[in-house]
Amino acid sequence: MLGELGLDAQVAVKIETRRAVDNIEELAQCGDYIVVARGDLGLHHGLDGLPLAQRRIISTSLKYGKPVAVATQLLDSMQNSPTPTRAEVHDVFATASAGVDSLWLTNETASGKYPLEAARWLSKILERVEYNVAQLPPPQNTRDRFAKGLVELANDLGADILVYSMTGTLARRIAKFRPLRAVYVGTPSVKVARVLSLVWALQPMHIPAEGYEDGLEKLIATRQTGPFVATYGIRGGVHLVKVKF
Repeated sequence: MLGELGLDAQVAVKIETRRAVDNIEELAQCGDYIVVARGDLGLHHGLDGLPLAQRRIISTSLKYGKPVAVATQLLDSMQNSPTPTRAEVHDVFATASAGVDSLWLTNETASGKYPLEAARWLSKILERVEYNVAQLPPPQNTRDRFAKGLVELANDLGADILVYSMTGTLARRIAKFRPLRAVYVGTPSVKVARVLSLVWALQPMHIPAEGYEDGLEKLIATRQTGPFVATYGIRGGVHLVKVKF
């Protein structure tokens, strides 16, 4: 429908009800971004059923390579307290370690007494997280295998990944396999850069260029130190990968 209207906006699928969880396979395939709405999920599944529902949504999103966010009641006590509880800190750490792309504060920053402190605490906790997902999704096709190979090469070298992408497709494929280091993505589109900023490990940069090769060289020029693995969006045929040790 968006295409028929001449629009290219992406669709975020907010999972709130039991029916949505039951149909998460179909929703994860048709949506662009999956959001775990824990407040509403807790009402429909009960507190004891919420962890399993959240785990199922996250694992299914990872399976299809779709970015996934967890929202609401992350640091709920900070609506009235300048510091979180130990249980909240552990919850945020465990949720991030499950492989989610982003965590969203709601009441803490919308109406709480300590919005800045809540944001700072969330960042502080996430800096401690070891981005190591226990189970990664299997590659679905040759392009997935290429992206997975880049991630494995970069992880083995302890290297960052540099990718120049017009649409962000390769960058999202790379993020699907949860690299352990940052992925710097050059793109000529400000809109693409904004969308990619919500995806795991991606650090988008607006870099206008005449083509893929020119864009990749400009992106590499921003990195004065290595190591890194660099490439550009897949176009078919012989493909170029550069490695700096």
